[in-house]
Amino acid sequence: MRRPFVILFIFLLIGILLGFSIEMRLSLVMIVAITLLSMLLLLVLEDKQLLVICLTTVVFGLFLFNLHGLQDPLSLDSVENLDLKMKLLSKPIQKGYYHEAEVIIISQRGVGREVVIYKKALLQLRGKAEVGKELHIGGKLELHGVDIVKNLLEAYDAAYDKYLRSKGYKYVIRGSFNRIVFLEGNKPSLLNRISAVSYRAKSNIEDFFSSALDTKEGALIKSVLFGNQGYMEEEQLELFSKSGTAHIIAVSGLHVGILVILIERIFSLMGMCKNKRLLFTSLIIYFYAFIVGFPVSIIRAGAMYLLAIVAYFTNRRYDAINGLFLIAIVVIGLNPFMIYSVSFQMSFGATLSILWLYPEISRLLKGIPRGLGPLVAVTLAAQAGTLPITAYYFKQISVIAPITNLLIVPSLGLVLSLGLLGGIISLVSIRLGKIVMIPLSYMLKYIHFIVEKTSSIKFASLEMAEIGFLHITIYYLILYCLYIIYQKRKSIIIYIRKLGENGPSANNGGYKD
Repeated sequence: MRRPFVILFIFLLIGILLGFSIEMRLSLVMIVAITLLSMLLLLVLEDKQLLVICLTTVVFGLFLFNLHGLQDPLSLDSVENLDLKMKLLSKPIQKGYYHEAEVIIISQRGVGREVVIYKKALLQLRGKAEVGKELHIGGKLELHGVDIVKNLLEAYDAAYDKYLRSKGYKYVIRGSFNRIVFLEGNKPSLLNRISAVSYRAKSNIEDFFSSALDTKEGALIKSVLFGNQGYMEEEQLELFSKSGTAHIIAVSGLHVGILVILIERIFSLMGMCKNKRLLFTSLIIYFYAFIVGFPVSIIRAGAMYLLAIVAYFTNRRYDAINGLFLIAIVVIGLNPFMIYSVSFQMSFGATLSILWLYPEISRLLKGIPRGLGPLVAVTLAAQAGTLPITAYYFKQISVIAPITNLLIVPSLGLVLSLGLLGGIISLVSIRLGKIVMIPLSYMLKYIHFIVEKTSSIKFASLEMAEIGFLHITIYYLILYCLYIIYQKRKSIIIYIRKLGENGPSANNGGYKD
């Protein structure tokens, strides 16, 4: 197989989707039996090994769904007024009338017994948040009077429930700040301390942007740098959606790619050799991931870059598409619900379509000036790959997107670099950080200007009716067929010409003597 991980991903996805559709339960004994049978068939059926591997991968997908999706829910006499011991994974963040934090539920305290749970949950805390200042990442606490808002192990029919499961949450729980009891010996581990440092650095940089820039510009750079659209108002988000530039406010492989190109060029101008450039660039990329809190999109893009570096140092040919599917297998293997994550779908779709379609589109755009051709090709490739996903989730397609992206994407590298540089400098000196904010402010104003003008054009975007899985499948099949036709165009033309030459003669009414 030229690209084995592509085949394995497809059949693993089929297995997981089957699990969601029929909710088939597979016991550990059944899994072991099927695995042993598969190994036996591999030895006996030498000419059918690919088929056996594919069927085994489907079964493994079913098993993954069972492992993550059909675990027996927590056995509770009540879903209200529980006493839970938990560990904090993030600091509480205000969300309207309550604060929200990620926790691991360690155990439930009952009458004369303690039930070990150890599942991730989303905690909503109400009341006065003064006690929240004493909370730290990795800290253990006991919370009394907890209510279970959602048991995601029992029901995940709604799109939002599947999104929560894609983030790893098993429960949504609710409690009150004044019912928190801090536990003794509450010392965070090294990993928790590292997470706490990352969180503090991010919080300080956020506060710096808010104080050094106008509200709109501050919200935009925080969204671009941290990939969180929650900083922006709904009206702002609507403008970015209509102009087809919503992808720049979601940390993705595009951000990593731009940073890689920029950093490598800077190191190259400094006279650094290629080996050192690759190593130092990878360190900077993972430092960026550390600052933004290790989102899945950055981990995936960083892992692809790391695979390319390993291939370079080991003198092996690197197939980027095969590498992308390997990482996708790892991601959905750890959490099958990631297939319902919009971020994963958009990021994976854009990266795959760029790797797949960019070379062909760039050949079609040979007439465009050298500096603009690659940029237009990347934009069109990403748009082609994510068009049905955008239409499905946002109910609209941006017609103006290619032009808007052409005007904005070239500035994104500078915006990212200035934002990251200014944020890091601000941790040492606020004054020096504000100096970096001066050119960044003008760049952000330029992006806002382009987005506002292009989104206000009549027919800048088209409203879409409801589309389903069948429509999306048909779109990708058509796209694939067009790609194959373009790839084989010369052979098809030759074949058509031969048919014409060997066809019936036009002079004798279609009959030969």
